[in-house]
Amino acid sequence: MKNENIASIIELIESGNDIYSKAIENIDNTSLNNVLVELLRVRERAVLELTPYTLANNQEDSADDTPVSYTIKAREVYSDVMKEVSSDKESMYLEQLEGVESKVLKEIENLITSHPEQADNSVLLKVRSDIKSCKEKLSSISLIS
Repeated sequence: MKNENIASIIELIESGNDIYSKAIENIDNTSLNNVLVELLRVRERAVLELTPYTLANNQEDSADDTPVSYTIKAREVYSDVMKEVSSDKESMYLEQLEGVESKVLKEIENLITSHPEQADNSVLLKVRSDIKSCKEKLSSISLIS
């Protein structure tokens, strides 16, 4: 799967959603959990918005069999290990989630700049804006913590 296709971005978002779910499950702060649930919903909506555009992209030849989501899976494993040894689970998860958002934004930006002619560019721009808002919200929480 090429990094610049929409299916890869969906896979990346879904992998990050797993970390969001684990953070929600492992953090005891109710108000922080509410924010994370809200951000998770934004990400789930992004997947729904992008899904109709994957059918055409699935026809492409696969030049790279390494999904970009492997980096997110690595973060997930790291988070699982760190939650056991970390005294500050909130900060650890917030740091990981910010990294997830940065990776998703980078891949969306790569797709937008490498294929500006795509008809689905407006959807990508909207999803990029939504994910950027998630990252900014996470950053503001990190500053408060």
